[in-house]
Amino acid sequence: SLFIEADRLVSWEVTFIGLVAFLGVIGTGLTTIIWFWLLQKYNAGSLSLYLFLIPVFGLLIAFIVFNEGLQLFEIIGITLAIIAIGLAVANEYKVQN
Repeated sequence: SLFIEADRLVSWEVTFIGLVAFLGVIGTGLTTIIWFWLLQKYNAGSLSLYLFLIPVFGLLIAFIVFNEGLQLFEIIGITLAIIAIGLAVANEYKVQN
């Protein structure tokens, strides 16, 4: 990128430090603390169901923030993932009560 886009000026100090702080504190530290806090309160099997929402959030963030389009199969996949997680959570709630 430096050789091809030589006219662009990047402030590596601010950008790099900001990215490391964000990824280190928010992306790793805070999410790890929240995960272990949730594990103390809920069953790991129940919590792991929500990990299937990660690709859904990735597609939705790309759609909302970066104005990327969603293909028909992606919309169907998002819908099926949400329905499946909802059914699994409802079934587990039903079994517990």
